[in-house]
Amino acid sequence: SFVMPTGSRLVSAIFFAGFAWFLAQYVHYLMEADIGFDVNVDGMYTVFVAIGILCGWLLMGPRAGEGVSYAVQGGILTAFATVFWILLLFSIREMIFESMKGKYASDPYAAIIDVFRLSFENVIFFGTIPMYIYILVSGIAGGYVAEFVARRWR
Repeated sequence: SFVMPTGSRLVSAIFFAGFAWFLAQYVHYLMEADIGFDVNVDGMYTVFVAIGILCGWLLMGPRAGEGVSYAVQGGILTAFATVFWILLLFSIREMIFESMKGKYASDPYAAIIDVFRLSFENVIFFGTIPMYIYILVSGIAGGYVAEFVARRWR
């Protein structure tokens, strides 16, 4: 159930909030390093952390306590799900900024389709080898931490 707090849910939410915060730091670094990529990053950290908390609570927390391999799978799933939702919301945000400039005035359905184009561009831009390693290692670590807490605080 969603509202039943457990130690593993709390620790998973905190762990993946930290994961998302460091992810935001890396994304901000990549955006600053690329001169032609000017996106307003106000509020980006808060949204990243909120998504990390939700994914940790809803995805990783309930999977802890079923065994280490199940927890590691859940950690990797949670890490990639966090990145998926971050990319989707970030792309929707970019689309809204572009629509405010009048880009989709003639065809509002193009705005919806453009979200997927922006998501794909963001995957290409942010999809570096260090990013994938960070996601995998963090997911595995998050799974181990959640499993340890679930076994410790029964």
